[in-house]
Amino acid sequence: MEQEVLTSRVDSVELESNSSSITSSSSANSDDEEEGPQKLGELKANFHGTRCVVHWDGKLVPSLLDSTEKVDKLVVLVTSISNGETKILGVPKLLSGTGDQQASAVHALIQEWGLYVDVIGLCFDTTAANTGRCNGACILIEQKLGRDLFHLACRHHILELMLGAVFAAAASSASSGPDIKQFKSFQKQWKVLVKREFEPRLNCEEIQSLLHNDGVCPQPTVKKTIPR
Repeated sequence: MEQEVLTSRVDSVELESNSSSITSSSSANSDDEEEGPQKLGELKANFHGTRCVVHWDGKLVPSLLDSTEKVDKLVVLVTSISNGETKILGVPKLLSGTGDQQASAVHALIQEWGLYVDVIGLCFDTTAANTGRCNGACILIEQKLGRDLFHLACRHHILELMLGAVFAAAASSASSGPDIKQFKSFQKQWKVLVKREFEPRLNCEEIQSLLHNDGVCPQPTVKKTIPR
């Protein structure tokens, strides 16, 4: 009998605890839903982004609803050159990574945050979707804002193009994907290599023959037109 009463009491306490947890969780979610838009409104009202540069970059990430599915997300932020303050404007989901989709998302966030007249420059990766002459995100954003903007192309990606041209000239075989066989082999051997004893590739006669007399830059790379 005592065991039955004790069991009944434990069940009662568990039910009360679960009920309290559900109510508490539901109440917290309700509070978050009410406070979220209010906090966002306060952030927008308190942010004064005079003379801003807009940055954006897209990435395929796993979906929150289905980890096997990839979705295109675009991170958009601005930096004020007046005070150095940086603010994330949003991370919208895109139907695709085209220049038109990116430009529309960036423009919508600029309007939403009231920065229409404050944007003076664009910072972007040197992909065709961004730099295209007709349908690139940069030119489309300028058209939507109705004025020319200062372009700050990512220096890392520009130097990648130059490095890629040098590698293509020096490599014995062209790459067909993101993994370069020579680099993968080098990575596997890294632990056993004697790192204090090495010969710079620039000392190779084949490389020397491609250099200027001043030993700075390969002739074919200087003369070659690089579209981006």
